[in-house]
Amino acid sequence: MEVWTSACLIAAAAFLGTAIQRSVGLGFALTAAPIFSLVVGPFEGVLLANALALIGAATVLLSTWRDIDFRKFAVLASAGVVAVVPGALLANRLPPPLLQIFAGAAITTILLLQFRQKQIPGSVGSGTLWTLPTAGAACGFLNATSGAGGPPVAIYAAATKWENRAYVPTLQLTFLCVNLTSLAVKGLPSPSREVVALAVAGIGLGALAGRLFVRYASEKTLRRGAITIALIGAMTLIVKGFTAL
Repeated sequence: MEVWTSACLIAAAAFLGTAIQRSVGLGFALTAAPIFSLVVGPFEGVLLANALALIGAATVLLSTWRDIDFRKFAVLASAGVVAVVPGALLANRLPPPLLQIFAGAAITTILLLQFRQKQIPGSVGSGTLWTLPTAGAACGFLNATSGAGGPPVAIYAAATKWENRAYVPTLQLTFLCVNLTSLAVKGLPSPSREVVALAVAGIGLGALAGRLFVRYASEKTLRRGAITIALIGAMTLIVKGFTAL
């Protein structure tokens, strides 16, 4: 695939992922990671998703940081950082086709859980802090293996009726910690200058578009759109992995 074609595909994915994340708190990795993995390979694609997610989360935090719930953040981030290590070891050891299959299956599973989160009984999260480590650990492990760690926390938030105003910035700060740890353990991606330039531009434009999405589209519509796009990408990863075996 030509450099500029790859860069444009990655920029488009970064734009869409950032726009959705700005709107509903998560969606960057769910939308972008499958496309990144298809363009540059499963391991490099997750690394790129980890790196660009840092920029995306920081962009969202610029306008939401005042509402961070630091108590919940401390539990989420600490559990997530610890769980990154086994996830990174698995990602480093799996052959590329198996990593594609695993990443695609993991993203598909958490997407289906995300889609059905309203059916999860409130007993999953009683509103007390002891339930947060499970969500944080799942976030860290899935972030390291598939680049998409947001849905476990989103499921917890839905089950406990965590107010969106505090949930969104708290999740962004958690993403910053978990993605930094993932990159520290696994190493940095090595994208071309064209990819970096267009991806950063896509993130910036996506943040602006996300503000418009919030005004003119319902949260339900945005979530379903993100799930549909990411599910197509995840299923494509699984098929590509099996064909490469």
